[in-house]
Amino acid sequence: MQSEAPLDVAWVWHVHMMSPVSYQRECNEIVSTRLDHNILIGDQRLQGLVKARALWEKLYPEEPFEVDLTAPVCDAPDFQSRIEYDIEAACARQRVFNYQVSLPYFSDMKFLTEAVERYKFHLNLKQQNPELCFVPCYDFDLIWHAHQLYPFIYTQDTTEIQGEVYNHNDSVNDLKPGSQLIKAETVTREKWKNLGHNLHLMEPCFVESLHLVPRKNPLITVCMQHLSTS
Repeated sequence: MQSEAPLDVAWVWHVHMMSPVSYQRECNEIVSTRLDHNILIGDQRLQGLVKARALWEKLYPEEPFEVDLTAPVCDAPDFQSRIEYDIEAACARQRVFNYQVSLPYFSDMKFLTEAVERYKFHLNLKQQNPELCFVPCYDFDLIWHAHQLYPFIYTQDTTEIQGEVYNHNDSVNDLKPGSQLIKAETVTREKWKNLGHNLHLMEPCFVESLHLVPRKNPLITVCMQHLSTS
């Protein structure tokens, strides 16, 4: 039976997996092996938490298994992490992303099925143009995120497609004219159009956050969140 991480650990683990190259490298450096991940739901998740709690309390008896969300926030103890990836900053970015994909249609199967097809097209486009950077819309970026939550499968799939793990970089968010993100958005739009597809075909991608995303450039701030890098 697989164990399940408590909420805070599960969230940090989730965020770390959104940078697959860093995740793979740092797993090897810290625990000397790659760590896979699977999503547990329902009874499986509950049983996984029971198993994890027993192991946790045996190894870390002074540290509570679950965070008390009603307790005052305390200062973090002095600790030098061996993880180089800035998970704290990444958590803040993922908070914004999750806000954008929390509306009801992101749970609609028809919407998600179409998003999967658009994600496949995105992967094929990257395979054909490995030297270019492409910017995804929220609909198929959500599918991309889900794919990364199964690290072994993601590594195998993307390596077969482009010869190496397809990295995911959500730290590029400069919307100034001439920035890397603006240039990549233009290239992405043109490539989709040249192949007879509309990058922004799915209207729900245009939904805009009122307070988490600036309105300086609605087309990009609404549809674009991440810059994928080769």
